[in-house]
Amino acid sequence: MLIVIAISNTLATKGDMALLIFSIYFLHEINIEVYKKQLMKAQATLIENAILVLLGSLMLSVVVILLYNFYEQHLRTEIQNSLTQIAIDVSSNLLRLYEAGKKSKILVAENQSKKILEIELDLPERVSGRSYEVILVSPNPLWTTISLVKVGGKEVVSVPTPPGAKVIARTTQKPFVTIEYEIPNIDVSLQGKTDGSDSKLRYYRYNIAGVTKDKIVLGDQEILVDVTSVG
Repeated sequence: MLIVIAISNTLATKGDMALLIFSIYFLHEINIEVYKKQLMKAQATLIENAILVLLGSLMLSVVVILLYNFYEQHLRTEIQNSLTQIAIDVSSNLLRLYEAGKKSKILVAENQSKKILEIELDLPERVSGRSYEVILVSPNPLWTTISLVKVGGKEVVSVPTPPGAKVIARTTQKPFVTIEYEIPNIDVSLQGKTDGSDSKLRYYRYNIAGVTKDKIVLGDQEILVDVTSVG
């Protein structure tokens, strides 16, 4: 605050001069006190606003994290349900193809192979906007071990079930979700995978050195091999 005081050249007494000086000093002190109070009030307001902004940012971050976690969980559940349905559909069609193929009486010459049957699968191109793949895994060819134990004085025969054939459906990008669906009571080997583009199931019969075997293949495969596990 700027105070301009005009001093008359006709000022007569020293008392008036002293009074004038005192007035100027008093007004100056008042202005300093007012300025200090205004500064403290401004600082308090600034701190209060900063705290409010910080609390608002923290609350917004918590809400965003909660919403993202909810979205991730919902997306994962949606993908799991879709992959499970895909695995079930592939397994059902595979069993239909297996039953029809086993009934076939077609003979194959030595060191030759022949396509017996074919089924076109109706698979989606993507699952919840994510790319995926379906893989067929053959039954594990390990020997079954039969153990004989005594329980309560009686002999009990234990026959563990070896790992069976599987249909594995899994995403190939985040979130990574894998569904394994076991296919029981199937004695042919399985092979192949698809990303939804070539989704045909084919039943082959081949003869190697006089031994005839059957195989179910998913997708377009040039070489027949056996896959018993997937990493």
